[in-house]
Amino acid sequence: MGMFKYDVEVFSKPWLYILLLIPACFYLVFFFIKWIVLTSPIWIPCKIILKGFVSLFNNNGKNELEDL
Repeated sequence: MGMFKYDVEVFSKPWLYILLLIPACFYLVFFFIKWIVLTSPIWIPCKIILKGFVSLFNNNGKNELEDL
């Protein structure tokens, strides 16, 4: 939680946007990449499970073995 508070604190400084707009943009990209990597153990399994459910329900009730 401390890392997130630091990130929010960095974005709440107005001089960062006025004088250093380009580094702020790079930090914004870094912020998103960092949190995508840090939260990947949560969202990757969820994405895989949801993809399985979607493909299961998109078969319209057909069993894959029936197609053979």
